[in-house]
Amino acid sequence: MDMTIFLSRVLETFTANPLQYVETIPSGSGIFHMANVGLDQWSAGFVSTKPGRWNIAGQDSKYFADDLRVCAAELGYTQNNPPSGKVFELYETTREISAINIASLPGDIQQALYKDLGPGPSKWEKTHALLKEIQMVPEYKGITCVYAPSASGLMLGTGGMVFVADPGGPDVTRVGTYDYEEAARLGYL
Repeated sequence: MDMTIFLSRVLETFTANPLQYVETIPSGSGIFHMANVGLDQWSAGFVSTKPGRWNIAGQDSKYFADDLRVCAAELGYTQNNPPSGKVFELYETTREISAINIASLPGDIQQALYKDLGPGPSKWEKTHALLKEIQMVPEYKGITCVYAPSASGLMLGTGGMVFVADPGGPDVTRVGTYDYEEAARLGYL
């Protein structure tokens, strides 16, 4: 789907009934982040400002998942190639958080969002255009989070959802830090 048609479909979708795409993530929900470094390189205060599928350059954000296996898959790890020695962070939502649920958007929009796989940031052109449109919808004022199907989970057939948030903001707090092996011993995997 070319960008003009995509933006037209997004505008049409958000104009019809924008609130049907908002999901409330309950306070106290456990969410995971994989730092993808060993404990010797891990820093509690590290926050990326690099662009990703669901965040624009300069935006403080971490990608969280509803499952540690989704975190690992998002970074290219598999059951046969586990993230041995890598750091996982367990966070908890500190309040109810409104997020745009990408899985509730019409199928053609979702397909367009996940179809672009080229090299570099151009593969996120449509997702970044969608994020900019979200900022212009009056009903979405104050919504800064996106809840979306894991792209890697879709490719691997494992499913899972990712959640993007500013870890320094009021939405989430870290409650634990574990290496892969400890996370497995604790039953998080």
